[in-house]
Amino acid sequence: MSYLSLPNLAFSGRFQADTSTVNNNVFYYNTEKFDPSYQAKALLVNDEYPAVYGYWNPEGTGAFRLIDAKVTKAQTSVDDPGTDDVAVGLFINAQEARTSAKLVDLDPQWQYGSMIFGLRIILTDGTTEYMRGDYRPAPFRDIYFGRKPAGHGVQGSETASAKFTSILENVEFTEAAEKSPILMALKASAESNDDRLSINLMTGGFSKQSTYGIMCGSIGPWEQGDPLAFVAGRRFSIDKAGSAYNGMCNSNGIGFFDAQINGTTLSADLSNALPQDAANQARNIGDLGFAIITVADEVRDIGKRTGTAEPVIKTGAYVGADDVDLIGTIPYTADNWLFTTSGLCQLTMTEEQTKLAAERPLALVECREDGSFRIMSRETPGGFFVRADNFEFRLDPDFATPASDHVHILGLQYGAPCANLPISIEPQPRTSGGSNFDGPDQPSIPIPDVNFPENKISIADHVTTSDAGWVSVPFVARNPDNPREYVDGQIFQINYGPAINGPFPAPMFEMIVAHVRDAVHVPDDPDWETDVAPFMQQYDNLYPVMSKWLFSLADPDVVKDHAKILAFAFERPFEDPNHMPVTRDMSAGKRQIILNWLAKRMQTAPPQVMPKSDPPPTIENRGPAPVPLAKVTAADWQALHDALPAHDDGKSMAARNYALTQIAALKGRDT
Repeated sequence: MSYLSLPNLAFSGRFQADTSTVNNNVFYYNTEKFDPSYQAKALLVNDEYPAVYGYWNPEGTGAFRLIDAKVTKAQTSVDDPGTDDVAVGLFINAQEARTSAKLVDLDPQWQYGSMIFGLRIILTDGTTEYMRGDYRPAPFRDIYFGRKPAGHGVQGSETASAKFTSILENVEFTEAAEKSPILMALKASAESNDDRLSINLMTGGFSKQSTYGIMCGSIGPWEQGDPLAFVAGRRFSIDKAGSAYNGMCNSNGIGFFDAQINGTTLSADLSNALPQDAANQARNIGDLGFAIITVADEVRDIGKRTGTAEPVIKTGAYVGADDVDLIGTIPYTADNWLFTTSGLCQLTMTEEQTKLAAERPLALVECREDGSFRIMSRETPGGFFVRADNFEFRLDPDFATPASDHVHILGLQYGAPCANLPISIEPQPRTSGGSNFDGPDQPSIPIPDVNFPENKISIADHVTTSDAGWVSVPFVARNPDNPREYVDGQIFQINYGPAINGPFPAPMFEMIVAHVRDAVHVPDDPDWETDVAPFMQQYDNLYPVMSKWLFSLADPDVVKDHAKILAFAFERPFEDPNHMPVTRDMSAGKRQIILNWLAKRMQTAPPQVMPKSDPPPTIENRGPAPVPLAKVTAADWQALHDALPAHDDGKSMAARNYALTQIAALKGRDT
């Protein structure tokens, strides 16, 4: 089950991402080289930012808000128009008497999985509350640069969209919800499943000038055993043919997306898949429908080194009626369809189609006037789909004891759990971390490398799924000992995927990423100059909203005067919207240092935020992987690099530079 399953709610509105942009540039983390001009707002001239400085929003607060969001559809069945339930028209109030949620990057050298923290979803008519739940922090996935056409004032990351999939926890319903059959059905589901529901957000149409964009979303059932941050279903992946391929969409301009079959109902999420026009609506690319490819893919020897899955009918192919079994068409060109339905479409299958789809790939097809079909997008080869549920980590080893965690990976075939599926895992080699920007007066300092020292992170090189399709993979991270010098800790990137030969394209940024923080000595009575100032000055530089509009974090007298409120913020749990620092990139050790310093000034006992040092798990040496992990090639990264604008700020420029580092690393490894 998931937000794709019926019954579900669809909603749409706007969002605000008021993120600080000074910390987009890794150079600015160097306190010794930092210049006050880096906090100045860049000005847009002829649709470009000729000067870098602090980019488009240097005084951002990190706030993430949903604005003017309303339920647009409440559907119980395929035949239900979704307009009759009293839930339609209710507001999505994101916080209510609570500080705003926060949108946070993992690191300046990993900006491709920004995570929402502290978001609360409240369903209300403006006076009476119907439902509420807490969004479990989760990063975006399936970012799609270039989905919206570039134009006057719209460049780079303003053309992108992405998906945030997670669950609502601590879900509660009031008596008012009894007026809504759909809310009552969702209540029954939540009460049977730890008070949880599934939620998805699609964000796009972002404006750097206003910090606002458009969004749509949906809420549906969640069941025990379901993933927390993706849909356990059918995965529509991209091909690598055609000039439109840029690692985020296929040759027909369609991005990655998911579908599920529940009983005889096919549900698909096109919210982040179809190309958009300048008004953010789905662009007309022909009469579209969903079908089953009746010709089986070539699948053999799974679990052996020779294991292969190859599509017989590929994306872009023109086929006849004998090659596909059409399930139904999609009215995606209807007025405001994308933001009325949140991109969700449901179709009823016959019993014969349901049986056939259990062993054949699904396809999004163009229905042509002559009765033929074009494959616009199709399911992964052999229906195999492997995804990590949790894939971004913040780890705090100490000097003696490593930090550890587990990656939970699910393997599926045609939407069903796939037992004994081999999965390859491979840490990326040392490479430049990218995130270097051209601009006036940029400091002449080295860009830090990432993924080294290689012996600081350990993980099995291959695993096999259980009967339920899941496998929990332990990994251990040791103190990296400040390899990036002026940036705390290190970023380690780990590739993973099905150990199957064949075309298994994944999103360019689909990997496991760990920010392993440097171990620090935590004195009981820290000295400001030697223990506190080095990292507090850095935060004062990177987040000028504090020093310009509140108070300086670099002045010990000012910090002492605000000791009580700062101690409250620094001890907040990670999920709390009041947690400090907003960016969540300060190690637990450094937070403990500032809390110890503040406690001495307040003459109180400091709260303890240092994690427990548990014995690290054993990383089994399994020997060589069954097959080499399918790698994204240098040519793939070059295609992505070329598809992004040459002059832009923010994530698109970071992606462009990151692509260059990957090209260099892959070419060096290949030679």
